Amino acid sequence: IFQIFDLFGLDHGCLQTNEQKSAAVTELWRFKSSEVTAECQALADAGKHPAILLAKNEQFPFDLFDFEEKFTTDLDIGALFSSFRANNLTHVYGIPVHSRGEVFVFVIGRLGKTIDTVELLTFQSICANAINKIAHFELSPFDAKKSHLLSKRERVVLIGVARGETYSRIADGLRFSEVTVKALVESSMVKLGGRNISHTILLAIIGK
Repeated sequence: IFQIFDLFGLDHGCLQTNEQKSAAVTELWRFKSSEVTAECQALADAGKHPAILLAKNEQFPFDLFDFEEKFTTDLDIGALFSSFRANNLTHVYGIPVHSRGEVFVFVIGRLGKTIDTVELLTFQSICANAINKIAHFELSPFDAKKSHLLSKRERVVLIGVARGETYSRIADGLRFSEVTVKALVESSMVKLGGRNISHTILLAIIGK
């Protein structure tokens, strides 16, 4: 997903909100501006990023700026919109993907330009397809022919990478060092014959 977004010259991030717990988790951020990233991170951690709040009731992509007036009383959200403008992001779009009781919100913008409806719907389709594949991967992550090649620790780490988690986050969750996580990724690549981590995950899924 993010390689495609990069190809189309987008600044982007991904938020995940669990509707049952009303909690927000920042999965990935690739906004080029550290200021924008910090603002988004803080609001996501507080569970009040406008994209998260809006996506729960939206099925189609939306421009956050169309709803700016709804958040005028919240100074923190106001600071986010100011940060967007200061970094030439005059249109920022939320792309909601509803899957298994969760809402994944991809947030994209193109510096100084709008993104047309056809592109937004195409991106939404790409995001939904990826989320569904990740969900399938989590339920049945490895092809039977390949699963015996990997240790339990290697499988857990690959699932974390497939979810888009950073090595440091995986390490924290498993109480490993980041060096150990990298070593497990590399050993998985060797065992499955993967050219890179994406190829390795693909091999683990389809068993080719």
